[in-house]
Amino acid sequence: MFEEPSLSSDEKRFMEELYRQADGDTSKKVETASVGQSLGLEKQDASRLSEELIGKGLVEIRTLSGAIALTDEGAELFNSNANDSRQQLPGLGNGPLLDDSGRLAVETLLAEIKSSIFAGADFELLAAVISDIRSAEAQLSSPRPWTAVVRSALEALSSDLKQAARDESVNRLEEFLQR
Repeated sequence: MFEEPSLSSDEKRFMEELYRQADGDTSKKVETASVGQSLGLEKQDASRLSEELIGKGLVEIRTLSGAIALTDEGAELFNSNANDSRQQLPGLGNGPLLDDSGRLAVETLLAEIKSSIFAGADFELLAAVISDIRSAEAQLSSPRPWTAVVRSALEALSSDLKQAARDESVNRLEEFLQR
């Protein structure tokens, strides 16, 4: 049985960013420098954190040039934390107008996606994602938000997130749209 190690705040941030960049996939290689750059760390600080996490069994070296990956234990640690922190949302529904619970669910989902907007993304793609989010938020600000308009904005957002290879956000969004 794997015993969960205690992590410093810097180690947690590094693991969260590695998990995000790898989409939680243990087979996906990520450059240590890329994780560090996203967190605003110097190269040596990112390397130090990576080495500490390797020592704790959460990260493993994949290439001599600095590529790392999550171990099964590292992915499991953050899968369980992500699943615990994310609530099950009701679906969008098929009624002509969103009710209060639908509106709250969309707002929650958009907040999750906004918190995972990533550094290093193509500017045009990032602009499209932000535009999709703003379209959905504009409809939510209406006293009578139309479900079809919100659904259309969320489907466009899903498409743009697919181009950005944000599989976890896409899966969460598509699951929401199907309920």
